[in-house]
Amino acid sequence: PVKHLELSAACLWLWLVGCGLGAEPQANGHSMSYWIDRTEFVPLFSFHGEGGFRERTEAFNSLARIGAPAVPTLVEIVSDPKKKWDRRWSAVQALGQIGPAAIAAAPALRVALFDATMADHQLYDIPAALRKIGASKEAVPELVKWLTQTDPMEERHRLCIYECAKTLAEAGAAASPAIPKAAREARTVDTAGLKGAETEWVIDGPERRFRLHVADFRRVALGSAYNSLSVEYLKY
Repeated sequence: PVKHLELSAACLWLWLVGCGLGAEPQANGHSMSYWIDRTEFVPLFSFHGEGGFRERTEAFNSLARIGAPAVPTLVEIVSDPKKKWDRRWSAVQALGQIGPAAIAAAPALRVALFDATMADHQLYDIPAALRKIGASKEAVPELVKWLTQTDPMEERHRLCIYECAKTLAEAGAAASPAIPKAAREARTVDTAGLKGAETEWVIDGPERRFRLHVADFRRVALGSAYNSLSVEYLKY
């Protein structure tokens, strides 16, 4: 009877796998568990435990292809201050690649924007990922806080300033109530040579005021698009 029971269980497992019900998500010919392990790959002979960047990049790209099932693992990596900077950076990028299916990662990404253990050159991918997963509007308070607390003269912050502003702009008019003391002005341009619209916010943050200007135009004669995005820091 015991052998019969074991055989029945084995048959059930094979049937589930055959139906795709008991199988792990796959990407590039390997299971999700395989790619999770590969995110920590380091060659046997390496300098100070580094190397293997190409293999790890392939692992994160594969997890991005797997999509929603990989989101909890990627969030765990982003949120772990003990992880090396390149693993956390790659996890943020992978979440952005997954897109709206990674919306559950929004709270972790919003926290990570202010994580002191994140390297400065990693930060710009965080607002970009928030935008790609569809969390621009929900992230408005964090975007405004980061923009008003950062030093615009620091070269290392330039990319993140741009990405935060871009994500804030995408949140659009619907986000205005979440922006502290925002004065919004929208203008439509319709001339013989140029059509489009421009929007400007003057935003009072915790430490400074800034002006966010967004323009989307189309040159009628050429049929080409002209877009601009700028952030100007103002004195109170």
